[in-house]
Amino acid sequence: MTEPHNAESVAAAMTVLDDFMSALNLQDEAGVNATLQFPHVRLASGKVSVWEKPGRYRLGDFLARAGDGWKE
Repeated sequence: MTEPHNAESVAAAMTVLDDFMSALNLQDEAGVNATLQFPHVRLASGKVSVWEKPGRYRLGDFLARAGDGWKE
């Protein structure tokens, strides 16, 4: 049995997601870092990446992964 959603928690999570997407679209690296928990762990394509502290997550790395077709 699943627990009911906590509206306050969901709203807080959506705020962080909105802040992340806004910072990403503005290419605001500090703003993106401000939305992440550190150490930040990414699991993708069978590889684990870890950014130990704020400022280590680089937008250039994201853009390299996203490719030329990425749009805001």
